[in-house]
Amino acid sequence: MNDSHLMLLEFFPCSTDIFKDVAIADGLSIVLKDMNKTQSGFKYVYSKNGNKIEIDADCPGDTLFSLNPRDVEITKKT
Repeated sequence: MNDSHLMLLEFFPCSTDIFKDVAIADGLSIVLKDMNKTQSGFKYVYSKNGNKIEIDADCPGDTLFSLNPRDVEITKKT
């Protein structure tokens, strides 16, 4: 997530949203890189049950990155 070439990260916590008969306990991620990208940050998409939350994210460095953008307030309390 700290790769400067990272352009898009889409996370599916329920792998069955992509593969109907395949259960992957940790979910599934789709990563898109652009080797010519010069700006920092990336688009993050959290997809669950056909619903998507899209945010423009900064590279997290050593800080905790919440997989569900709705949980950001919780991570700020730690």
